[in-house]
Amino acid sequence: MKLITLSIILVVLLGSCQSKEEKLIQTQLDKIVGRWKIDSFEPTSTAPNEFKGLVKSGEFKFDRCRAKNIRPSNSLCNAAIQLNDEIYDLAIRFDDYFTFSFGPISKDGTGNVVFSKDVVLLMQLMNGKWELTVSNNTLIGKQVANQGNPNLLSSFTATRQ
Repeated sequence: MKLITLSIILVVLLGSCQSKEEKLIQTQLDKIVGRWKIDSFEPTSTAPNEFKGLVKSGEFKFDRCRAKNIRPSNSLCNAAIQLNDEIYDLAIRFDDYFTFSFGPISKDGTGNVVFSKDVVLLMQLMNGKWELTVSNNTLIGKQVANQGNPNLLSSFTATRQ
Protein backbone atom coordinates (compact mmCIF):
# COMPACT_ATOMS: atom_id res chain seq x y z
CA MET A 1 0.00 0.00 0.00
CA LYS A 2 2.82 2.42 0.90
CA LEU A 3 4.55 1.59 -2.39
CA ILE A 4 1.42 2.45 -4.38
CA THR A 5 0.98 5.74 -2.49
CA LEU A 6 4.64 6.65 -3.03
CA SER A 7 4.36 5.81 -6.74
CA ILE A 8 1.31 8.02 -7.12
CA ILE A 9 3.05 10.92 -5.36
CA LEU A 10 6.11 10.57 -7.60
CA VAL A 11 3.99 10.51 -10.76
CA VAL A 12 2.10 13.64 -9.68
CA LEU A 13 5.30 15.49 -8.75
CA LEU A 14 7.10 14.58 -11.95
CA GLY A 15 4.08 15.42 -14.08
CA SER A 16 3.67 18.85 -12.51
CA CYS A 17 7.28 19.98 -12.91
CA GLN A 18 7.97 22.54 -15.60
CA SER A 19 10.92 22.03 -17.90
CA LYS A 20 13.51 24.80 -18.30
CA GLU A 21 11.96 25.54 -21.66
CA GLU A 22 8.48 25.90 -20.15
CA LYS A 23 9.84 28.17 -17.39
CA LEU A 24 11.42 30.44 -20.02
CA ILE A 25 8.14 30.52 -21.95
CA GLN A 26 6.18 31.26 -18.76
CA THR A 27 8.53 34.13 -17.87
CA GLN A 28 8.07 35.69 -21.31
CA LEU A 29 4.28 35.26 -21.21
CA ASP A 30 4.01 36.73 -17.70
CA LYS A 31 5.88 39.90 -18.74
CA ILE A 32 3.20 40.95 -21.20
CA VAL A 33 0.06 40.07 -19.19
CA GLY A 34 -2.32 43.01 -18.91
CA ARG A 35 -3.80 45.84 -20.95
CA TRP A 36 -1.57 47.94 -23.18
CA LYS A 37 -2.70 51.08 -25.00
CA ILE A 38 -0.98 51.45 -28.36
CA ASP A 39 0.90 54.76 -28.56
CA SER A 40 2.28 54.27 -32.06
CA PHE A 41 2.08 51.59 -34.73
CA GLU A 42 4.11 51.89 -37.91
CA PRO A 43 4.91 49.58 -40.80
CA THR A 44 8.40 49.82 -42.29
CA SER A 45 9.05 52.62 -44.75
CA THR A 46 9.04 50.10 -47.64
CA ALA A 47 5.44 49.04 -46.91
CA PRO A 48 2.82 49.83 -49.56
CA ASN A 49 0.84 53.03 -48.90
CA GLU A 50 -2.35 51.13 -48.03
CA PHE A 51 -0.67 49.96 -44.78
CA LYS A 52 0.65 53.35 -43.68
CA GLY A 53 -1.61 54.96 -41.11
CA LEU A 54 -3.91 51.92 -41.09
CA VAL A 55 -3.69 51.56 -37.30
CA LYS A 56 -4.97 54.80 -35.81
CA SER A 57 -5.65 53.60 -32.26
CA GLY A 58 -5.64 50.38 -30.34
CA GLU A 59 -5.17 48.31 -27.24
CA PHE A 60 -3.81 44.83 -26.49
CA LYS A 61 -5.22 42.65 -23.72
CA PHE A 62 -2.94 39.73 -22.97
CA ASP A 63 -4.55 37.21 -20.62
CA ARG A 64 -2.62 35.11 -18.14
CA CYS A 65 -1.57 31.93 -19.88
CA ARG A 66 0.03 28.73 -18.65
CA ALA A 67 3.25 27.87 -20.47
CA LYS A 68 3.12 24.83 -22.67
CA ASN A 69 5.72 22.90 -24.57
CA ILE A 70 6.55 24.92 -27.69
CA ARG A 71 6.51 21.98 -30.08
CA PRO A 72 2.75 21.50 -30.63
CA SER A 73 1.29 24.11 -32.95
CA ASN A 74 -1.93 24.09 -30.92
CA SER A 75 -0.27 25.52 -27.80
CA LEU A 76 -1.73 28.99 -28.27
CA CYS A 77 -2.79 31.53 -25.67
CA ASN A 78 -5.78 33.78 -26.04
CA ALA A 79 -5.51 37.52 -26.22
CA ALA A 80 -7.60 40.32 -27.63
CA ILE A 81 -6.77 43.40 -29.58
CA GLN A 82 -8.79 46.48 -30.37
CA LEU A 83 -7.72 48.37 -33.47
CA ASN A 84 -9.54 51.46 -34.75
CA ASP A 85 -12.49 50.78 -32.40
CA GLU A 86 -12.97 47.16 -33.63
CA ILE A 87 -12.24 44.12 -31.45
CA TYR A 88 -10.34 41.13 -32.87
CA ASP A 89 -9.03 37.79 -31.65
CA LEU A 90 -5.32 37.48 -31.17
CA ALA A 91 -3.83 34.06 -30.47
CA ILE A 92 -0.22 34.10 -29.34
CA ARG A 93 2.50 31.53 -28.88
CA PHE A 94 6.07 31.92 -27.69
CA ASP A 95 9.09 30.02 -28.95
CA ASP A 96 12.09 32.21 -29.84
CA TYR A 97 9.68 35.06 -30.58
CA PHE A 98 6.00 35.77 -30.01
CA THR A 99 3.89 34.47 -32.88
CA PHE A 100 0.68 36.43 -33.47
CA SER A 101 -2.31 34.91 -35.22
CA PHE A 102 -4.81 37.72 -35.78
CA GLY A 103 -8.42 37.28 -36.87
CA PRO A 104 -11.79 38.99 -36.98
CA ILE A 105 -14.62 38.14 -34.64
CA SER A 106 -17.35 40.09 -36.48
CA LYS A 107 -20.00 37.91 -38.09
CA ASP A 108 -22.77 38.64 -40.52
CA GLY A 109 -26.40 37.55 -40.07
CA THR A 110 -25.61 34.00 -41.29
CA GLY A 111 -22.81 33.47 -38.76
CA ASN A 112 -19.99 33.80 -41.29
CA VAL A 113 -16.90 35.78 -40.30
CA VAL A 114 -16.72 39.17 -42.02
CA PHE A 115 -13.52 39.95 -43.92
CA SER A 116 -13.62 43.61 -44.92
CA LYS A 117 -10.72 45.16 -46.85
CA ASP A 118 -9.34 46.71 -43.64
CA VAL A 119 -9.56 43.37 -41.80
CA VAL A 120 -7.56 41.66 -44.55
CA LEU A 121 -4.94 44.43 -44.43
CA LEU A 122 -4.75 44.26 -40.62
CA MET A 123 -4.31 40.48 -40.78
CA GLN A 124 -1.44 40.95 -43.21
CA LEU A 125 0.06 43.57 -40.90
CA MET A 126 -0.23 41.63 -37.62
CA ASN A 127 0.32 37.93 -38.42
CA GLY A 128 3.86 36.77 -37.90
CA LYS A 129 6.70 36.67 -35.39
CA TRP A 130 7.26 39.55 -33.00
CA GLU A 131 9.96 40.50 -30.56
CA LEU A 132 8.27 42.03 -27.50
CA THR A 133 10.25 43.92 -24.88
CA VAL A 134 8.85 45.32 -21.64
CA SER A 135 10.65 48.26 -20.06
CA ASN A 136 8.97 49.81 -17.03
CA ASN A 137 5.40 50.43 -18.26
CA THR A 138 6.25 50.38 -21.96
CA LEU A 139 5.80 47.47 -24.35
CA ILE A 140 7.89 47.67 -27.51
CA GLY A 141 7.05 45.37 -30.39
CA LYS A 142 9.21 44.75 -33.46
CA GLN A 143 8.02 42.34 -36.11
CA VAL A 144 10.87 40.06 -37.18
CA ALA A 145 8.95 37.94 -39.71
CA ASN A 146 5.64 38.55 -41.42
CA GLN A 147 3.60 35.43 -42.12
CA GLY A 148 2.45 36.44 -45.58
CA ASN A 149 4.78 39.20 -46.77
CA PRO A 150 8.47 39.17 -45.75
CA ASN A 151 8.85 42.80 -46.87
CA LEU A 152 6.04 44.05 -44.61
CA LEU A 153 7.40 44.44 -41.08
CA SER A 154 5.96 46.69 -38.40
CA SER A 155 6.74 48.07 -34.97
CA PHE A 156 4.71 49.54 -32.12
CA THR A 157 4.97 51.00 -28.65
CA ALA A 158 2.27 50.66 -26.01
CA THR A 159 1.78 51.81 -22.43
CA ARG A 160 0.51 49.56 -19.62
CA GLN A 161 -2.98 50.58 -18.48
